[in-house]
Amino acid sequence: MTTPALETYNGTEYQLALPTHWERHVDQPGPPVALLALEPDAEDDVFRANVVLTIENIDDGERWQETAGAALSEHLREYLLLDEERLPIADDDTVESGVRRLFHHHIPGSGAITGEQWAWVAGDRGFTLTASTATFDYDDKADLFAAIADRFRSQRKPS
Repeated sequence: MTTPALETYNGTEYQLALPTHWERHVDQPGPPVALLALEPDAEDDVFRANVVLTIENIDDGERWQETAGAALSEHLREYLLLDEERLPIADDDTVESGVRRLFHHHIPGSGAITGEQWAWVAGDRGFTLTASTATFDYDDKADLFAAIADRFRSQRKPS
């Protein structure tokens, strides 16, 4: 599948690229959620692919990333971690450390969901970008999710 056109979106503390035709909800439902982007509604799809960015104050970046990963298993039904890796520090020096997770879970009424999550530390702030889609659609969305994450930049400089 061809990755849809992306446009840069600038938040107060971050910059990322989103598909031009996706809905955007900023600061809804509220902190720590900074942004929710949803693919257009399709009549035959129950679950809409989405991207959620959360931003939190943190004390210990390493511990925060571990806690964020553990929270997935506590809050998601039938959670299964498929892959987890430490991310190299970006050349642009906007983050200090990062981790990427690929996981599966189940939502009653929507079915099997595959999610990909990136968590970065910049100074005393933790940024978590989570992209989710119906599992059968993941192969079509994986490149899009990677492009969105690849273009994430923190506006805060590491300490």
